[in-house]
Amino acid sequence: MDNVENIVSLEEYSVTYKPGIYFLGDPCYVIQGTELWDKACQDAGEFRAFNEFAIAPTMYGDGVYYDKYSGKEFGVDSASLGIVNLKYYHENENVAYPLEQLGAVIEVNDYIKFTYDPDEYSFSFEIDGAVVFIPTKDEDDEDEIDNSDNE
Repeated sequence: MDNVENIVSLEEYSVTYKPGIYFLGDPCYVIQGTELWDKACQDAGEFRAFNEFAIAPTMYGDGVYYDKYSGKEFGVDSASLGIVNLKYYHENENVAYPLEQLGAVIEVNDYIKFTYDPDEYSFSFEIDGAVVFIPTKDEDDEDEIDNSDNE
């Protein structure tokens, strides 16, 4: 990791960032067409955290996923979700909607912690004590797996 000025702590599947304004959602809406997006696309399919952003894969790729608590929609067009500090925002002519409709723009006063569960393909964002939780694995998957094993 080149520059860690925004990172407070980094663990295996979790990163905590300092105060700022962040986008929660698919990072392609914010940094596509930049060197940061090129960095994001390396080792696709794994949790990766950088000074500017963190990214991890969804279970089913593109689509719409929902915050379990608020029901807010998070659009996905790059098979990933994550967090991007908006000071790295790069306007993208291919993005047809405001960022607030594609994910969440959050002003962080204390800290924001992004945690990814690679077994459940779930995303948790703890923002100054509040939580956004986005599961991307269908809860019925385990039932289907259990049923197919018993046939």
